[in-house]
Amino acid sequence: MALTPEDVRSLLAAFDASVWREMTLRCGADRLHVSRRVAGPAPPAAAASGPSGHRVNPGLVSAAVADGTVRSPSIGVFRRTGLPGAPEAAQVGSVVRSGEAIGFVDVMGRLIPVEADVTGILAAVLTGEGATVEYGEAVARLVPDEGE
Repeated sequence: MALTPEDVRSLLAAFDASVWREMTLRCGADRLHVSRRVAGPAPPAAAASGPSGHRVNPGLVSAAVADGTVRSPSIGVFRRTGLPGAPEAAQVGSVVRSGEAIGFVDVMGRLIPVEADVTGILAAVLTGEGATVEYGEAVARLVPDEGE
């Protein structure tokens, strides 16, 4: 039995109303994991939007730009291609432009591009095809272009 979008919404509402710090649910091939921060600074009032228009954590974005790390924009399954049979996004050793996809995160059939924040050379893809990735997890490393 697969989780439906309504199931996910209900589970997230239940988690939100609880005092739990973390929740993980496995249902067949589906896995839902959520957690909340208990200590530390309050989250920003509104999350920034990345080049793809998806909400991102500003702390992760600034760290990624500084060290050339490309991070997952969401929890999901990492894919190097957008559609079955399509060519891989970018090859290791090739120049990647800022905003260019180096892969995709499959979230319940919806593909979210994993985009480079800076122009540079793709030094390594750190995540294997079909691997489950967490939000903010490092999936690739770029050597930033000195001219940017």
